[in-house]
Amino acid sequence: MSERILTTEQAAEALGVTATRIRAMIADKRLKADKFGRVHMIKESDLEAVRERKTGRPSKQNKQIS
Repeated sequence: MSERILTTEQAAEALGVTATRIRAMIADKRLKADKFGRVHMIKESDLEAVRERKTGRPSKQNKQIS
């Protein structure tokens, strides 16, 4: 059985976030994706790595100010 491959929009819908958020997770290397031209393709199994993520922005208390 072959694994399902998703676009950023499909992955966003599956996780309940925006496609922009998916692209940010890819850029931060938190979500694996293969790029074909301008399009990122994500294996459905790779969504599990971010499915249980904390929602929202990190607390300002956790950031160190230089």
